[in-house]
Amino acid sequence: MKDAEAHLAALEHRHVPLRAEQRQHVLSLGQELSAVWPHAAAPEARTKRLLRTVLHEIMIHTTQEPPEPLLPLPWQGGVHTEWRVARHTAGKHGRATEHDSIAVIRERSKVCRDVTMATTRNRLGSRTGTGKTWRAHRVACVR
Repeated sequence: MKDAEAHLAALEHRHVPLRAEQRQHVLSLGQELSAVWPHAAAPEARTKRLLRTVLHEIMIHTTQEPPEPLLPLPWQGGVHTEWRVARHTAGKHGRATEHDSIAVIRERSKVCRDVTMATTRNRLGSRTGTGKTWRAHRVACVR
């Protein structure tokens, strides 16, 4: 057990220097982070590895007024930044059906069937709050 712990400690303190071209490549990617980060070909594991490379640790503190998580981000170079993230209040979420869709469904439900309203909403390119196409039962749930 002690041998394994000693081996782990040695691996943690081992520093592998980058070659000059590797260092230049990493620095160029850092300049173009906005293009590299959301790239469709970048696997999620690589994105996480990138974060672990540049961040020392991630901590989350919550504030009550306004209700939002506060993330102090200590970067590997020693710079610290804060990131505040808006939090949904009770009963609110990001999957709500648009108010104009709800108003149209309420108004048209007096004269149209749910199937007709679903077809009309789909032809207009409208989606439900979860991004799905309209179906008769989804119209009925909103109604």
